[in-house]
Amino acid sequence: SMLLVCIPGDLKHFYDILYVTYTLVAIHIGYAVLLIFRSIKEKNKKVGIMLIGFTPVLSSIVFSIIFMLITNKFVILIIVVGWQLTILSFLTILIHNFSKTQSDFEYLNKNLEKLIAERTQELKQTNIKLAETNTKLNYEKDRTEKEILLAATVQKNFFSAEVPIDSDWEIALYSKALAGVSGDLYDFYFTNKNKLAGLGIFDVSGHGIASGLVTMLVKNIITQEFEKGKNKKLSEIVGHINNRVLKEKGNIENYLTGILCRLEKNSIELVNAGHPFPLFYNASTKEINNLDNHSQTRCGVIGISGLPAVYESFSLEITSGDEILFFTDGITEANNENKIAFGKKGLLDSFTKNISKDINAQIESIIEDLHDFIGNEKINDDVSILILRRK
Repeated sequence: SMLLVCIPGDLKHFYDILYVTYTLVAIHIGYAVLLIFRSIKEKNKKVGIMLIGFTPVLSSIVFSIIFMLITNKFVILIIVVGWQLTILSFLTILIHNFSKTQSDFEYLNKNLEKLIAERTQELKQTNIKLAETNTKLNYEKDRTEKEILLAATVQKNFFSAEVPIDSDWEIALYSKALAGVSGDLYDFYFTNKNKLAGLGIFDVSGHGIASGLVTMLVKNIITQEFEKGKNKKLSEIVGHINNRVLKEKGNIENYLTGILCRLEKNSIELVNAGHPFPLFYNASTKEINNLDNHSQTRCGVIGISGLPAVYESFSLEITSGDEILFFTDGITEANNENKIAFGKKGLLDSFTKNISKDINAQIESIIEDLHDFIGNEKINDDVSILILRRK
């Protein structure tokens, strides 16, 4: 368009060509506006420079509008000149950027070896820091593993791993910790004549060392309160256990659920403190039922301050061949690859399928069924199963 306005030899010819120039300028401006909007939309950092470059044509448009409002004449030639100045401004910007790029290129040529040496030194320092960090992390990992191993050893020695032998009862047990230290707790209580008087199975919240230490704390509390409460209702004993746990664990956040049982010759007294209810096999009817229909009270875990802790005991008649299966929720909450839990139904189905076996074989088969169900998925909690059978 700049060349076109230089071609005419007289004023008439100039005005004739000027209309063609207007069209070309309009196309240029339209393209420029589109380019600016696209740069703004894409958040291009150079959009500011583009706006500065278009300042002459934008100013000429504003000036033309003001001139038209004053004189009622629209002089588009002003806009044409503004556009030519815009082109010149962009040429100036382009020359400046080229000059800067050339200077940077010359600087890099002169200082390339120095820059490479500096970057190499920086990489060496970074690698040294990474190595120090990895060493520290490995040290922390080793120390944590040693602490867990020590805690697991202390816990193992603290708990009796032996299943008691009794003339009236058979007991089978499986317990596996998720991380060496278990948050599951099982225990047995005896009379002065070394007869089995009761048992308990509990699940401390959380995993690892903290929950393992809480199991050791509450084990003594439960044992002491059970032995002191021979003439008390079992629900009252669990209430005393809750009060002592709250007092002695202090600000530790872990709490526990569990079932405490007192054994008589032909019956069992149970208290459920927020734990999954056990399964009961009736040898005379050949039926397996969930014991949750024996109790209406569902509230009352152990060791949470500020919440109501109401415990209810109930008795269950038991005869020769009857079984009770106690468990922690690590088995029922184990998921397969489709995020489907083994659940109480899976446990019930496995227990039913294997009920004709001896109780140790029953537990082995239940664990096999669990692993068959979850496949390659990992169990994310401690798992404990205890079967009590009346001889």
